[in-house]
Amino acid sequence: PAAGDADDSGADDDDAGDDDDVAPAGPDLRLPGPYAVNGSQDELQASSGCTLEYDLRTPVAAPTAPLVMLIHGLECGREHLADVAAHYASWGLTVATPDVCHSTLLDLDQEQNGLDVIELAAAVGAGPVIYVGHSAGGLASFVAAANDPLTVAMLGLDPAEWNGIGVASVPAITVPAYGLIGDAGICNGWNNAIPLYDDLADARAVRVTEADHCDFSSPNTCLACTSTCGAGTNLQFSDAEVLETILGLSTGFLLWQGGLDPTGQQWWDVGEPWYEERLAAGAISEL
Repeated sequence: PAAGDADDSGADDDDAGDDDDVAPAGPDLRLPGPYAVNGSQDELQASSGCTLEYDLRTPVAAPTAPLVMLIHGLECGREHLADVAAHYASWGLTVATPDVCHSTLLDLDQEQNGLDVIELAAAVGAGPVIYVGHSAGGLASFVAAANDPLTVAMLGLDPAEWNGIGVASVPAITVPAYGLIGDAGICNGWNNAIPLYDDLADARAVRVTEADHCDFSSPNTCLACTSTCGAGTNLQFSDAEVLETILGLSTGFLLWQGGLDPTGQQWWDVGEPWYEERLAAGAISEL
């Protein structure tokens, strides 16, 4: 028995050593980050004839990282992603939020929007870029990622496929292409973008529990949200809690893929602390 006790003690020591090798959890990316943020406004005349007005948020004294191009959804504008952009910038990311020219029911052309924002990214960042888009803006992000060789990653915020545009873009996308998906409804085409992730070379999509289509923007006061797309259940989580989960995962992806903080991967990988915490809380689920 004495020898057995010694063996047990040795095993415990080995386990402790293994625990020491596990990386600690990174910061809580649901909270505002450590950087002060400067803001400015400008516009670009694209070669298509579109005048892209945009806001630019730049973190003060942050390390160099890819530009984040953040694209709004149908019948919305850049002001409806202001809180999201400010959050990303507070974690060290330079974020451009344009008003795209073709994102209304009377003028809908996500292919051209995707090409226009490539020009804007080149003018603003002149270097690597991560495309992020909500709803129809997510579809424009697929187009941009497929056509811009400076793309290093893309993220869809409850993207919606339309007219085969995403399907046509997928073969040309070789960068990490991730997605956060809300509950199925008319405004995200009943989750019709999910199959796009199955065909991408490096992809992962996660469902955010009780996220209606408008929880991915903030403030979510555009016409589509106040009239049609903002009817979530909120039986488990408030809108604020849903948004916090969206901000945590999306910021994690951007910091990880942008090379600013590898612990951002902890929000996406099975077995990692932040992913498992959100999973255990019921805030996300596998697709």
